Amino acid sequence: MILPNSLRGDFNWWKDHIGISVNPIIKNDYFIEIFSDASLTGWGAVYGNKRARGFWKREECIFHINYLELLASFFALKCFANDLMDCSLLLSGVNPEICGFLLRTLTPKIIH
Repeated sequence: MILPNSLRGDFNWWKDHIGISVNPIIKNDYFIEIFSDASLTGWGAVYGNKRARGFWKREECIFHINYLELLASFFALKCFANDLMDCSLLLSGVNPEICGFLLRTLTPKIIH
């Protein structure tokens, strides 16, 4: 496999640092845990004993379920984590495609 020049720096950084990394990718000390889910009719979210839910507008019902899951996650974060800063939270009930999207778009970039 030929590695593009644009990726060589990142791979070299990982090669040099993989054995000395002290910051785990997954942390089990979350400040809050929020559960969210979506269906073709609406969405719901739970944080502790608090609940939030809503029905999709007629024009939203036609969207793909993955988009609705992402929207449900967004609404859950707006309801329960809107004012949080500089903390870890666990958003549960999210399908793998949405997790990948969130990781690609929301994870801070490593500066090296």
